[in-house]
Order: sequence, then C-alpha cells, then structure tokens
Amino acid sequence: EIRRQMARSAATAGVVGTLLIAPYLINCWRATGDPFYAVNYHTVYYRAADGLPRDSSVGAVEYLADKLARHPIATLDVAVRGLFTFPVENKFHGYVDWSPYLGPVLRWSAIAGMIAALWSSTGRLLLVILFTSLLPYAITWSVGGGSEWRFTQHVYPLYLVLGCSAIRLA
Repeated sequence: EIRRQMARSAATAGVVGTLLIAPYLINCWRATGDPFYAVNYHTVYYRAADGLPRDSSVGAVEYLADKLARHPIATLDVAVRGLFTFPVENKFHGYVDWSPYLGPVLRWSAIAGMIAALWSSTGRLLLVILFTSLLPYAITWSVGGGSEWRFTQHVYPLYLVLGCSAIRLA
C-alpha cells in the first residue's frame, strides 16, 4: 500500500511538473526552434571562454560531453566543487558587518545541516532540490563570469534552512 501511494505521489508530481514546464518549453520551441534555448544559448559564451570556436549549433549536452571527453578529471573536479564547495563558500560573506564569526558559523551550520538532512525524507528532498538546481552551474562556475553570485543565489535560502535546522538539532 505504501509503495502504491508513493508511486501515485511521484506520478502526480511528474504530471504537475510537466504541466508547469511544458508551456515554457513549447514557447521556446515555437519562438526559436529549440525547446531548451534558454540553456543552450549560453554555450556560445562558455565555449568562447574555454578558448573554443563560437558555434551556436552546440547545445549544453554536447558542450558538457565535449568538455568531459577533453578533460574528464578536471571537469569532474570542477563539477564536484561546483556542487559541494563553491556555492557554500561564496554565500556567507555579507555577515561580516554584523560579526566576523556569523558567516563562518552559518556556513558550517549549513554543511552540518546538509549532512543531517540525509536522515529525514524531507531533508533528502531538500538536498535533491539543492543539488539538481545547482547542476547547470556546477560545470560552468569556473569559466569566466560563471562564478557570479547571482547564479547560485537561489540556493541561499536552502542553505539558511539547513543551517538553522542544524543549529536547532544541536
């Protein structure tokens, strides 16, 4: 019974997600001929920043596959750092005016919160949201301009929630 309920919930989430995303993808496809135009458009810039020729026909998947084929270890290193360390490192500098200790405490609390989140279903869902939302930037944060704070600002509230939950647990 529980598996059936979980499957029903997953199917409902899939349908709702599709209904939310489909109009945007269809509109991109109608307007540009590419449903993933919003992501693929930026590969021209990232290829140029990597010293590759400008080629607007290369999409994000091809860009990533090429990057992995050319430099697999370096690309995986950038991806791991882009998912786990870089976003956390650049989020907590603004607290220095309040206290030089507040930023580091919140950073380490967020890290502890991510670890603690593994032991609850809600926490694991939060981690899935966190890491899947960072995937598009994980590979490109080290390319010129890819490390802008704005590219990962959407995860800042998640870090604060995780950090506060760790403080509460402590």
